[in-house]
Amino acid sequence: MNISIDHKDDLNAVITVNVAKTDYAPRVEKALKNYQKRANIPGFRPGKAPMGMIQKMYGSAVLVDEVNNFTSEALNNYLKENALEVLGQPVLSTDNENYDWTATEDFKFRFDIGLSPKFDLNISKNDYFVKHVPAIDKDLVSKEVERSRQRYGNQVNTEIAEANDILTVEAKELTDEGTVLEGGVQAEFPILLSAIKHEVTQKTFIGQKTSAVVTADIFEVFDHNATEISTVLKISKETVSDLHKTFSFEVKEIKRQELAEMNQEFFDKVYGENAVKTEEEFRAKVKEELKQFYASEADHALEHELFDTLLAKHPVSLPDSFLKRWLMDRHPDKFTADNVDSKYEPEAKYLRSTLFQEKVIADQELKIEDQDLLNASVNYTKRMFFGYNMNIPVSDYLETYAKEQLKDQNYRSRMLNMAIETKVINALKNMVTIEEKELPIDDFFKKMKEHSDRHHQQHEHAHDNEHEHEHSHEGAHSH
Repeated sequence: MNISIDHKDDLNAVITVNVAKTDYAPRVEKALKNYQKRANIPGFRPGKAPMGMIQKMYGSAVLVDEVNNFTSEALNNYLKENALEVLGQPVLSTDNENYDWTATEDFKFRFDIGLSPKFDLNISKNDYFVKHVPAIDKDLVSKEVERSRQRYGNQVNTEIAEANDILTVEAKELTDEGTVLEGGVQAEFPILLSAIKHEVTQKTFIGQKTSAVVTADIFEVFDHNATEISTVLKISKETVSDLHKTFSFEVKEIKRQELAEMNQEFFDKVYGENAVKTEEEFRAKVKEELKQFYASEADHALEHELFDTLLAKHPVSLPDSFLKRWLMDRHPDKFTADNVDSKYEPEAKYLRSTLFQEKVIADQELKIEDQDLLNASVNYTKRMFFGYNMNIPVSDYLETYAKEQLKDQNYRSRMLNMAIETKVINALKNMVTIEEKELPIDDFFKKMKEHSDRHHQQHEHAHDNEHEHEHSHEGAHSH
């Protein structure tokens, strides 16, 4: 066996593997003997069929398999031994010879490979960023206090519906003529009037009393949200578009959320027993929590800007033609000659991001420890619980749950990516200059919205499914 490499340029090379008969013959002989031991051929005792017959029946297929297996192993060993940093995996060159396997003893195979680009980091304290934080004013604190009082207040029945009330209604699908549709959809469910975005539709419900019947467009009631409509009507999401849009809504009940009184019972419900004892202390606690919440949002915005800006400072060239071929070879169901050009750019963006992160990790000598994975899992789990309105503090239970989740390899891979991102972002923060500037709360909200819109626009073509597109640090980047 002989292996050689021909560097076409900095990003592309061809590896040639010469395979002699002496390389694969012992493997073919061993495989055929195994076939002979297992063969059950009429006229011969099990395992006693002549080798000539075995050779005739299985020889060609075994030869192809063993030559391919030997070549693949030799190629992978060569990459490891020579520490070649490749993107994707080797792909057979288009100019390989078509062999007559029954008449050929020595083979030559050529493989195209894409090489990882080399670049230096261009980051210093001259890179300047601003972290915008909000000035938490009295009005914002008062609004948050009122939300807490609403959350912990009691629901009471009332006679006339107002904009913030909850109505329990019995809805019936109507015909175009306004009569109840025979066999149509009927269901009883609650409606939060303040959640109705269509102003005219919302006003239709306001001022109504129990037993009143309101006619409205079901799609305008739920802001054309097919998922929500299918849930309240208990029908499949696919059938929502077939509904008649006009429904009658009979008001069965009107409930209003009263504000909780500002007393010790309320303080204890929100923060725990005797943690807060006066309204002044309660408002101070709310203000501190708001600071922490918006500091986290400000951090999030800064981190996006920081990473995107520094990544843009490092334009990384890729072996584009090779990677397109590799994608079509690896995922022929997703990438074809017709769509690979349009589908390639999101893959290339992700790969450049990954290469940039790996460069930061290497230059800063960062290491991902088990504790980093656990921290990522705990934070992810806490956010997940919070999404279900379960604000669970970090505790033994939370850590135990997070550890258990890490036993799943797919989940562990996601947490690895999160841990890497956290390490890289923290390292980048230490490499640049960051100034904190306070903004009035309305200006802060405006700034965060501008950031969110810009960030989502920049990443609107990014992948949503990490597993499907192999979005991991082992995916398209192999060493």
